[in-house]
Amino acid sequence: TKEKKANVIIGSDLLYNSSSSSQQQVLHDLASTMHHYLLLPSSSSSSTKSEDTTKYYEQEVLILLAVRWRKPNQERYFFERMEDLGYDFTLLDDDSSSSSNSNATTLPCKLSWKEYGNSNSDASNQYFTDTFVSIQNYPKSDNNTTTTTTSSKKNKIALKDITEEHVQYMNDEEYNEFERMHTQIYMGQRRRLLRRTKNENVEKEEDALPETKKRKMELNSSSSSSLYIISQSLPLSQCTSSNKQDEKKKSK
Repeated sequence: TKEKKANVIIGSDLLYNSSSSSQQQVLHDLASTMHHYLLLPSSSSSSTKSEDTTKYYEQEVLILLAVRWRKPNQERYFFERMEDLGYDFTLLDDDSSSSSNSNATTLPCKLSWKEYGNSNSDASNQYFTDTFVSIQNYPKSDNNTTTTTTSSKKNKIALKDITEEHVQYMNDEEYNEFERMHTQIYMGQRRRLLRRTKNENVEKEEDALPETKKRKMELNSSSSSSLYIISQSLPLSQCTSSNKQDEKKKSK
């Protein structure tokens, strides 16, 4: 039986593992699995290896990945491995979709995967210091944490100072907001093949796809597209609210 391939993969909450010693191998295997199913070239007797390679890089593929960061310095390895395999991941800009879709969810963190949780990143350090979590029922203020109190007696604690104890005192609304602060949605695209132009003795790398803001995520542009969905616990509705009906059609 011929193995089925895909050109769209949607994943949710995949970058974690209970055993830290094996996490890098798990993430390595996850990246390899995605790469394997994204329309790898299949040689035929009538095609050459060069033709197969050219066709492979001309195929448009898309990865939508919702990430709930927990141990970013370890989980970042997935994106590094995907870069080695020829894929670039950019933060999906959902600001434009939120203006036209009242059900769209805008996530607060705008850091890249290279910045998030990286102590060498000023942008990341500022995000975790200046972003506060409200915990109405938290009974005390810790001198070692950055805490403010509003007129409504809600404790506001800097994201960098949140502990398991703080989480225990969060109500459902506060916990959901806390989760959103650690959640991002990335779009992965395969880089195009390096080609030598006819008139220039140099190699140029073609852009894989137009910029994120110009691309409207038209997952229904091709009736022959194959779609794989890989999900754990993060609701896919956070990253696919504007295209939910299209995905239902494709999955049938």
